[in-house]
Amino acid sequence: MMAFIANDQRLVAQEVGGKLRLRGFDLLTLREIPDWPPIELGAGGFALGRQGQRLALADRNWLEVHELPMMGRLLRFEAEHALKKCPLAFVGKHLGVLTDLGCISTYAVT
Repeated sequence: MMAFIANDQRLVAQEVGGKLRLRGFDLLTLREIPDWPPIELGAGGFALGRQGQRLALADRNWLEVHELPMMGRLLRFEAEHALKKCPLAFVGKHLGVLTDLGCISTYAVT
């Protein structure tokens, strides 16, 4: 999965193999973003907010929301249902999560 942010000047992409890291690239310099933190998603997922200003990450039973572009963590909380691989999506001021078992949860992340 990949998505463009910052007026299409940056690209966020998840590796397909290896450590399944989430990587950020600056499309003006064609290099990785220098201050991008190392993020290993494992089987978890990620989602970008509609304007590309927020990033949600899933790591096992934990969900995190970060403010872009500086990657400052806004929230970290435990999901109600067990997670292994789960699609995430921002829906207005909520984060939607679809779990392996088909459970759907929404969390207010204002």
